[in-house]
Amino acid sequence: MYCFNCQEGSSNAAHAILDGIRSQTEALLNGADYVMRTNATLNMIGLQATQKIQNSKDLEPSMGAKPRPACGQAAAASVRGAVASAGAKTRAKLEVAAGNYNMQTRGLAPNEPRRDYSIGKVLDRMDKDEFHAAQLVMEDVPLDPNSAGYADTFKDTMMVFNPFPVEMPSDADIERIKKNGSPAEKEKMANAIALAKRQEVSQYQAVKSFEANTQRFDPAGFQYMLDDVVPYLSSEDQAKLKGKISPNQLDELMATYRVRSSKWVKFVSSTPSQAAVAKEQTLLQAEILNQLFELKQVSKDMVKMLSFSESRNASQAGLQSR
Repeated sequence: MYCFNCQEGSSNAAHAILDGIRSQTEALLNGADYVMRTNATLNMIGLQATQKIQNSKDLEPSMGAKPRPACGQAAAASVRGAVASAGAKTRAKLEVAAGNYNMQTRGLAPNEPRRDYSIGKVLDRMDKDEFHAAQLVMEDVPLDPNSAGYADTFKDTMMVFNPFPVEMPSDADIERIKKNGSPAEKEKMANAIALAKRQEVSQYQAVKSFEANTQRFDPAGFQYMLDDVVPYLSSEDQAKLKGKISPNQLDELMATYRVRSSKWVKFVSSTPSQAAVAKEQTLLQAEILNQLFELKQVSKDMVKMLSFSESRNASQAGLQSR
């Protein structure tokens, strides 16, 4: 016997079960979706926080983002930009002074013994305990251009290189020889002038070195670098870094600042910023390039001097064999 009510009841029960399963499934899906969205949001927040921290390390100076010597090297770059023009002007003045030293006998009276004058200068100046020839030539001693002994130090340096300048006639005699002198007088005069000019070439490296040791740069822009280094130097070296500094002192500071400063070592060892370390490496590479360029300039000067020396020897040999 078929019972409609039983069939209807069974169908309703089945639908109720299915509806319950469906609603539970939807609830589970919604819950899973909520969990997924929540985890994604938390992950995004975490990534953003991590990136913000990294950005702070890379960009925030208070968290070590700025390399320790950055400000000082920026100031040093500005100073070095002025070195070329200022150095050229100083060298030009020193070259004039060197030329005047080599031609000093031109200012003597016509009949005054030139050789005796040079001998007297050597005996009067070089035979003193305070005349340190090796230091004048070989050491890079900082020189104050405003000191009373600056000009005398330059003359002493020139004297070491050329203790007996060419014996030149007076200016009046030179003009007479040029106009009405005999062939022998003119030849002797030409040889003396050529030798004096060659002596200037031989002395040029001494002139450049003297200029590079002249203290003319105000270190105010990179004073904190000096403050980091000075405590670890000898009292003698500390005294050299007081007041203005020379181009040689600036180059030495930029090349050795890091290895002499324990603060820089601590900074590189402890900074959380990889960007700061990368920037510091870039600054180091730039300084290395600068030092290499200076070495190249020194090498070029050495080649020029060797070429000049060879030319002078060949010329001298030709004159002797003539």
